[in-house]
Amino acid sequence: MVNPSSSSAAKRIDAFISYSRSDVFVARRLQSRLQSFAKPWYALRRANVFRDESHLVGTQLGPALEAALDQARYLIVLASPDAARSDWVGTEVARWFVLGERPVLIIVLQGEIGWSDMDGDFDWEVTTCLPTVLRGRLKVEPRWLDLRVTRGARDAEFESKLEAVVADAACEIIGLPKEQLVGEDVRQHRRLALLSRLALAVVTGLFCIASVLGFLAYLKYVESERRLSSAFEMALESLITIEDLRTVPAAGDVRAKLSTHLEVMLKELAPDLPETDRRLVSRRARVAVFDGENELGSGNLVNAQAKFEAAEKIYREPAKRNEIWALAGLGDVYERAARLATMRGDTAEMIRNQALAVQCAEKVYEHEPNDINRGQLATSQDNLGAALGQAGDLEGAQRNHGLALSTVEELFAKDPVLTRRDDLVRSYVMLSELAQRQGQREVELEWLRKAQAKLPDAKVPESERMAPIAVEIAIRMSMHPSTPAEDRSELCARGLAEADRLVNADRRELPSLVLRARLLGPCAIFAGVSGDISRAQQLLAQGSTDLECTLRQEPEYEEAKAVLGWLQSLKMD
Repeated sequence: MVNPSSSSAAKRIDAFISYSRSDVFVARRLQSRLQSFAKPWYALRRANVFRDESHLVGTQLGPALEAALDQARYLIVLASPDAARSDWVGTEVARWFVLGERPVLIIVLQGEIGWSDMDGDFDWEVTTCLPTVLRGRLKVEPRWLDLRVTRGARDAEFESKLEAVVADAACEIIGLPKEQLVGEDVRQHRRLALLSRLALAVVTGLFCIASVLGFLAYLKYVESERRLSSAFEMALESLITIEDLRTVPAAGDVRAKLSTHLEVMLKELAPDLPETDRRLVSRRARVAVFDGENELGSGNLVNAQAKFEAAEKIYREPAKRNEIWALAGLGDVYERAARLATMRGDTAEMIRNQALAVQCAEKVYEHEPNDINRGQLATSQDNLGAALGQAGDLEGAQRNHGLALSTVEELFAKDPVLTRRDDLVRSYVMLSELAQRQGQREVELEWLRKAQAKLPDAKVPESERMAPIAVEIAIRMSMHPSTPAEDRSELCARGLAEADRLVNADRRELPSLVLRARLLGPCAIFAGVSGDISRAQQLLAQGSTDLECTLRQEPEYEEAKAVLGWLQSLKMD
């Protein structure tokens, strides 16, 4: 989906800053000083430095981020133990090396760093501030600058050290000698001070009234732009906070209030912003989508539908004009509406929405034929294939799955990042479901084994993002008649661990409860066959309790009804 701010990635980008959320203050100060260092008074900035704060949805890099990483000349990594653990920093660094070995500048904020000339790599026994995705990436030791300060250090000490780091980094990025840049920065500061004094003197002269008015108009324009930038920066921070709160139990009310007041905050900080401004329109639509997703996770299907319809209405007008950002947003809404229809058991509505999502993805890819949009089209085709398969249109399902699989396998081979792995595993699972519907049980098991082989190790932090599909694989393989007993035992154990992790993250996420209940059924069957009747009865009781709780909150949840009926039909005597 195209981020509304993606136009910024089309400009020349000198450096991309990758940082953990805990280091955002340093990242902001670094970006500001790098762009203003030795800047002529008439220019907006000396260097264009990209700092992203728009991790708004999902778990993958958006088009704007990928475009910025691909076009940037330098990658600046703010190194710290938090950055070493950050999924986002690791993903951005991995994307940086997709186009080969490129310049990397490391600024150490905390932790230790060391280089081993013998290994030609970082000394990973010493280094604690870099993501391990850098292992073996660089042939020679990269330039790194020290911005570490002692705890309790005064602001003046930090700023002094920051200025020294900025000077070194700027000469690297801009490509001019340090002495020349530092001297130019001093001259520009003096020139700005002189211009300010001259402007003040001019104001006192009646013969310069016109110039004064022009200068004041310029100041008003700059202030307006500053307030607008501040508004959207605060909006982005709020959206990030909203999304982070999704995994915090009992935080739904706080998240809803943040969403409600977000647009009010934007208008207060930027009162001159037109209602038709693309940025405001897109933010309003995204808030509706976030709220709808929150309602969907809580099982409030009527409220979720109302939110998705509101977002669809906002996107529809610019989408009619074939504006790419609106088409991408509209496709995202249709994908979620199709999932809502699935939860309600409305197959016809599910197919209709999924077909609309494919149409939007096709238009986006037609206008901007890149790998990001091609991957989104493949995902929509896969989902349409699954919907058609459920409706009994196996030929249509096969056609869409075939189109999606060839694309997903090619993209994964080209760029084997976690998001591509997730897409590939889901394609295999959907093909296994189609094979089951066609009565091809051995083909079904073959697809499931391919999917299982692509799952990341459960100990890897990134595996949390693929927990739902790992549980789905465990369900399908444990139910397959050709799966050996010892494999079923392992599948049930890992599947339940992944399902418990999802449920414990937020018990108000009803789809996670239903997913775990679906797994508890085959696990109970296996326990019963193994002779552990007490364990089997315990698992069935747990699943029934979760589903009864789900249906009390949302009586229209048809999938929960179906699973509950199935569990109750299993007798373990």
